[in-house]
Amino acid sequence: MTLLLGMSWDVPSRPALQLTPAALQDELLDTTWGWGMAWYPDDGAAAAVVKDPASDADVSINRALADWPRFVSSIFVGHLRGAARRRTLQDTQPFARSWAGRDWLLTHNGDLRHGFRELLPLAGGSALEPVGHTDSEHVFCHLMERLQEAGLRRLADVDPERLAGWCRALNRHGTLNLLLSDGTDLVAYSCAFGYRPLHLCRIAPPGQGGVLRAPDVELSLDDHDADTRTVSLVASTPLLAPDGASPVWAAVAPGTLVVLRRGDVVARSGPCPPEWLVPPERSVGAARVAPPGSFGDELLAGGAAWAGAEPELTVREVVPLIAQPAVQPAVQPAVQQTVQQALFEAARAIAAPEIMRAGLARELGEDQVDEVASPRVLTTVHETVYRYTDPVLHSAHLLRLRPVDDLDQQVLDYRIEIHPRAPMRAYEDVFGNQTVEAVIREPYTELRIVATSRVLLRGHARQRLRTADRQQRIPLVWMPWQQQMMTPYLLPAELPESQLQELSDYAMGFVIRQDFDLVETLKDMNATIHRDYSYMPASTALHTTPWDVYVGRRGVCQDFANLFITLARLLNLPARYRVGYIYTGGGYAHAEQGDASHAWVEVYLPRIGWRGFDPTNGCTVGPDHVRVACGRHFLDATPTSGVLYRGGAGEQLSVRVRMTVEGG
Repeated sequence: MTLLLGMSWDVPSRPALQLTPAALQDELLDTTWGWGMAWYPDDGAAAAVVKDPASDADVSINRALADWPRFVSSIFVGHLRGAARRRTLQDTQPFARSWAGRDWLLTHNGDLRHGFRELLPLAGGSALEPVGHTDSEHVFCHLMERLQEAGLRRLADVDPERLAGWCRALNRHGTLNLLLSDGTDLVAYSCAFGYRPLHLCRIAPPGQGGVLRAPDVELSLDDHDADTRTVSLVASTPLLAPDGASPVWAAVAPGTLVVLRRGDVVARSGPCPPEWLVPPERSVGAARVAPPGSFGDELLAGGAAWAGAEPELTVREVVPLIAQPAVQPAVQPAVQQTVQQALFEAARAIAAPEIMRAGLARELGEDQVDEVASPRVLTTVHETVYRYTDPVLHSAHLLRLRPVDDLDQQVLDYRIEIHPRAPMRAYEDVFGNQTVEAVIREPYTELRIVATSRVLLRGHARQRLRTADRQQRIPLVWMPWQQQMMTPYLLPAELPESQLQELSDYAMGFVIRQDFDLVETLKDMNATIHRDYSYMPASTALHTTPWDVYVGRRGVCQDFANLFITLARLLNLPARYRVGYIYTGGGYAHAEQGDASHAWVEVYLPRIGWRGFDPTNGCTVGPDHVRVACGRHFLDATPTSGVLYRGGAGEQLSVRVRMTVEGG
């Protein structure tokens, strides 16, 4: 069975691909199977294509694609175990064409009905004229001509609905599954007739390495950098792990087009309208299409999916049986029951899978205009208690507990109490934080600090992220005086250069995925940290670095903020650390944050100002956030800090935050 295989990585990677001898040669049928693999070395504009129309088990593909330094890319497109018929090299997939300063790739599974050349004529004398004689290459040239006619030079410039319309127009003439790439995006289209539907999965660290197998193909994700990579796979047959720890695959619904970029889904169109699911006038190629309203249509209409061990009769084995009239009536109900049970189990296992949605919610209203929300008053009681087994004889403390007072939030009332009592001096530090200094010269075994504030959050707390007159794009260019003023917020964490290089590549993955749009890059980064990183209290410490968080994919709000700041600064985006409170009655997932101060990130957007992003909750800062202190990193904004000059052994710290909303 033909295997279409596409890979989209967040960072250029080197997977190892190996075909088993059975995939290359079938002794029973005395025939050989073609194969082909294409990728973009070092993410350049030129594609490398390796293919052979008639291989034997000793060909060099297994050596080349398993351990070849040039087999590195963020996009791979493969057509493995092709049609069991004699092919020439020019008829072997994937096909490549050059247009608009880049190489394009396409691989197709299916058959167009006879006469497709007359039904889908190509422009005479076109530079995109087919070299071979297959319907697949004809489909490729037809799509490329549509792009040329529309003056579209990248897949990112094509509206997904328009591209899906072109694919569906081709699909009317036969069965059509295809993968299309321009080196940046990978487009997958699943046949509207439900013919061997494509399947999609997203594998993110940690623990995403290992080996995945289809009947005749083995894919190893155990590259030396694989522990930190994210990949989205699309295949006509799901690849499963031999140890049973298989990724979750979801079938792409019939007539649906999905766009992948840098390891994630960025756009989707489909499924096609129900009236479209009308089979061709006659059998297409070797495939027979189920009649309208049959169980085959019902099976595939919503996108079948499964995870873990395969049932006795898998979906891909059952669909051809159901589609063929030769199936005995006595057997068909049992087959239907088996498939239905498998689908029901899968539906429960992957309720609303994220891989089938767009990578980001665009939040258009938030990007363009201020959000008008009802003002609210939040009362916060922040209690910090230090206890010691030996008395403290002399200590000094800095307290940054007073909320910000500006146009977005107004401090209606604030008071701070310290026990034991001590003289306090208030001042504004270099970051604009309202700071209190207290020196205690009497012995104590317990220090209690209680800060109480009433803050009015005005209705426009969540502000616009874009200017109306221009689109901000990466890289940003700063004037010399701007660069000088922002230098403290542009220096990344002091990490080994190799770690910073890896984090820089990771950050650039977001930039490329969002086509260098500044705001969308920040929102993608914010949403991805929320989705891919686990909130695990007590899993990290003060000395945990952004690299540790990146590798382990777990932490708390402080860790996620530090990672976000490092990624932003590596993109030359000024970012600072913000401490405050979040009202968890607002429906956020991590209610633990209501028991202590919260941390998030603020990024300076040109001609906009400082804007907050909360990667712990995957949202922009809004009317549930109370801002308190900020700085280059957490040390500049720590709510309470101090030094013990004499005594104070056996310290224990407890913090409690209580928030209430007036009238709530």
